[in-house]
Amino acid sequence: MKLTYTRLWAASGQSALESSRILVISGSATSVSILKNLVLPGIGHFTILDSSVVTPEDAGNNFFLEGPDSIGKSRAEETVRLLGELNDSVEGIAEKSKSLEDILEKDKEWLGNFTVVIAHNLGKKALDSLSAILWQDPLKPPLVVVRSAGFLAEFYIQYHEHAGLFFVELYLKLFPLNLEMKSLKVIPKLQHLSGSTSRSLLFLNTPHLLISRR
Repeated sequence: MKLTYTRLWAASGQSALESSRILVISGSATSVSILKNLVLPGIGHFTILDSSVVTPEDAGNNFFLEGPDSIGKSRAEETVRLLGELNDSVEGIAEKSKSLEDILEKDKEWLGNFTVVIAHNLGKKALDSLSAILWQDPLKPPLVVVRSAGFLAEFYIQYHEHAGLFFVELYLKLFPLNLEMKSLKVIPKLQHLSGSTSRSLLFLNTPHLLISRR
């Protein structure tokens, strides 16, 4: 099943979404909930980097695990499998053979395969190293840092540059502007009324109306 949301972010936005490659560090309940909202509209690819196994605590708070049946299995594999059921057009990979520490030390270029990196509840040392590596090269993907504890959460975005062209394009498609006034016919009586109106009204900070009646 392939879902599209072009009414929300136009064809260009849907195209960018479908070509995106998301790396999520940690297969926690929060990370999987974030991915759920990306998989449904149809990202192109996601990878979950997580070498841990499902614990009873994971099975109790993660809807994308099959309860006791998932305990002891790879957390990345279980969450990727169940997320894939939401949208079979999205490619998902479970990376359980690598650790973030090994990647940061020996395989930094691997991070360049993605368009966005999302990290959840990383330790300070690992997060500082990841942030520095991604910031050194403008071609590296932006970093989204999420911290959560119970119902409290905060997030940060590290991004080299942000342009609002997409939002301008979307606005113009939804609300096309017509700046041509060649065909506008001015009513003589209204023109005379506006010209005779006290000039003090023209300098008010609030808009005003001129109402004419027969």
